[in-house]
Amino acid sequence: MRIQVLIQVLAVLFLCTISTSAFQSLSGSLSGSLSVSARPLHLYSTSSLSSSNDNGNNDLNNDLNNDNISALQHPVPSLRSIQSAIEDLRNFDASRKHKLVSRGESSMTRIWDLQTWSRHQNANRYWRHLVKWPMSTTVRIVFPVVLSFVAWAIVFHNVRKRFLPNFTFDIAPLSLISSAVALLLTLRTNQSLGRLQEARLAWGRLVLHSRDLSSLLASYISPSQAEICGRHLLLLGWSLKARLRGEAEDDVIKLSLPPSDAEYIMSQRRRTVALLRRIRLIVASEVEDNNLDGSAHEAILLRFHELNACIGVSERLLGSPSPPTYTRHTSRVLLSWLALVPLGLESMSLSLPLICLWTTIVAYVMVGIDEIGVQLEQPFQLLPLNSLSAALMRDVVDEMEEGLKLKETHK
Repeated sequence: MRIQVLIQVLAVLFLCTISTSAFQSLSGSLSGSLSVSARPLHLYSTSSLSSSNDNGNNDLNNDLNNDNISALQHPVPSLRSIQSAIEDLRNFDASRKHKLVSRGESSMTRIWDLQTWSRHQNANRYWRHLVKWPMSTTVRIVFPVVLSFVAWAIVFHNVRKRFLPNFTFDIAPLSLISSAVALLLTLRTNQSLGRLQEARLAWGRLVLHSRDLSSLLASYISPSQAEICGRHLLLLGWSLKARLRGEAEDDVIKLSLPPSDAEYIMSQRRRTVALLRRIRLIVASEVEDNNLDGSAHEAILLRFHELNACIGVSERLLGSPSPPTYTRHTSRVLLSWLALVPLGLESMSLSLPLICLWTTIVAYVMVGIDEIGVQLEQPFQLLPLNSLSAALMRDVVDEMEEGLKLKETHK
């Protein structure tokens, strides 16, 4: 009985030894084949940038092999499927300030088409705007301020009737100050419109240069490397939108990139720059392998420069408002002038209803202009960043897929 048990134990040990040697030879053959053709996967791994000592190199190699084997066992979704999944996630702009969007009206918060322009230029717009006046976002925002000045007009009217029956007020100084108030509001609004236009141009260039870069990458570098670049590039708009709106974009990053690379991007302080940095590394590897000629490399580097400039413009507009001193001075002068308006109306011997009516009209017009200037000063809460990010992603995927198809047919 003991001899039979000993024989069974020896047989089990023998089988384990054979299985171990076979597994080691299989792992060696897999590592050898991957080391020749998996340069893109090596660049695709974040461990190559995060390791900084010799002890970490062993972990890096293990992570690379694990990532490579996992990629072979679990195919990565295509760019088109990633686009569809992200569009499902971002079909609604949750970070947009909806209190600034007029319901049923044309708005800067969406991309216009021919139908929108036709409705906007229709002569019936006057009546439509008049009917929907109570639903105006400007009315809702400035209503408390207007109501305060109406209350002040009522209080002063009652005080004048009881304690100052012979009150008079010269409206000439009020007229002189009104010119200064109008000038302050005009300059403020023009500056805010300039900021809005600059932000929209920056995002337009961002979409344009991302599309051009995607086309260049699909045409001049290897298909596997180009697809990796496309996965990073389609995230550029979403990442910049998240930075400008203070929202999270971890879900789209995890959806587009493998876990190791998504971890690296999410750990960076400036994720937009990190995305471009990864694409630069892939392009540099193609140059080192002599797979990219000089003229194409210069064109790609130019697109990198343009994209960085667009990101820089957006960050500058977010971090540098119009001088707050100007804003404060305009508010103080405007409020002081509006406080004097009921006094001027009282000197004209108007009834209380007329005084309240004219105070409401003047306060609504002047405070409304100032409020519009304040809203335009921060352009990224008004621009259709969700639609622009989706457009950038679609253009990148279209150029990448079509470029790779044409490249394959012309081989």
